[in-house]
Amino acid sequence: MLEFERRITVMQERIDNIFANLSELVSVEPRNSRLLSHSLAQSNQSLNTDLLHLYHTFFRALNVSSIPSGTSPYQRRQELRTLFSKIASIELGREFYRSATFIPESNGSIRVLVDWHYIYLNRCLLDKNWRSGSCVPTLVDGAPDIDDPRQREGIYCVVFDHNTLAAGSRDNLIRIWDMSSLNFKGSLSSHDGSVLCLQLDSERNLLISGSSDATIRVWDLKTGAVVQKMYGHMESVLGLHFDGLHLASCSKDTTARIWRWSDGSDVSSIDESAEQDEEVPYPKFVSFRVLSGHRAAVNSVHFLDDIVATASGDRSVRLWNLYSGAVIRTIQSHSRGIACVQLIGEYIITGSSDQVIKIIDRATGSEAQALVGHTGLVRTIHTNHSKLVSGSYDQTIKVWDLKSGELLHQLPRWHESK
Repeated sequence: MLEFERRITVMQERIDNIFANLSELVSVEPRNSRLLSHSLAQSNQSLNTDLLHLYHTFFRALNVSSIPSGTSPYQRRQELRTLFSKIASIELGREFYRSATFIPESNGSIRVLVDWHYIYLNRCLLDKNWRSGSCVPTLVDGAPDIDDPRQREGIYCVVFDHNTLAAGSRDNLIRIWDMSSLNFKGSLSSHDGSVLCLQLDSERNLLISGSSDATIRVWDLKTGAVVQKMYGHMESVLGLHFDGLHLASCSKDTTARIWRWSDGSDVSSIDESAEQDEEVPYPKFVSFRVLSGHRAAVNSVHFLDDIVATASGDRSVRLWNLYSGAVIRTIQSHSRGIACVQLIGEYIITGSSDQVIKIIDRATGSEAQALVGHTGLVRTIHTNHSKLVSGSYDQTIKVWDLKSGELLHQLPRWHESK
């Protein structure tokens, strides 16, 4: 939702910018189509030809004097909606454009709005599908570039957004698919060990990988090239979390690290304990903090705002301050090692080799709920403010109601191993 609102804002700013350049041409509505086209071109050089033509057609359609005789208000409204949908599908993306609407304003401009009614109806339908388990699995070949079945290796991690799907494998490769079509786009090769964790931001064309070779690598998705190699961990990098300007990593070496996106102006804050990649020009990630204190491998890391959570094989979760690196709280709630952790609102969610998922109050460290149902190590969890999805070595994926703890649905054993 935040991403959609960001795109709405960007689109509105573009329209306002375009309309501001039309001020000399506008009394109540745009009039001169030749000057309008010129102003559209001048207002934003980045507009491609098709989008420029659509804006031109749309603003002309807003002009009452341009309406063909005999056109009903309904027909005109439908024409405007069709044109707006075409513009929005480019500006907002195919996954968002139906959730936007517009209102013509009295000065001839338009105001882009979130279509809350449409979003509400689809939210209800989506929630119903989650609760009923109504889903259709799509089989994606995890190694379409490997013909010999004896050379096919396990997939250790998967990450995706609206544009890209990436999977890291035991064969040291990262494979990339187009998310909308699931067409295989190729593989990325650079690591000297298994790829154990991935983070993705295809809006910035960034993919970040952690490996058993103890390095973190930053990839340019457009070129497929490694743009930075990050050193500091002494053993396998087991987990990553990337958001905004910070990257958190954790390792079998019992530490977690905070890395910060830097333009070189804050080099005094760089942690000298990590080997810096001097060959990479700024901006780049620089080591910012080392979080030490766990007594076993740190298997998972997640941060929210200024709080970092780490989960370890020593059966504890630790909360840290993102900026100072100070320990806020140590929580012991599982009887065995903890494999995954996520922060959501006021809670910490953990999954463990004791086969239990714990929901922990972040402020007090006390257990709010224990979700029991898996028969194997809970290896991965993902949650929003209403539902939690967990994956286990028992080969099942379970969907839980986050508030009540109710098991909503168990997806069949689609995978043949943990």
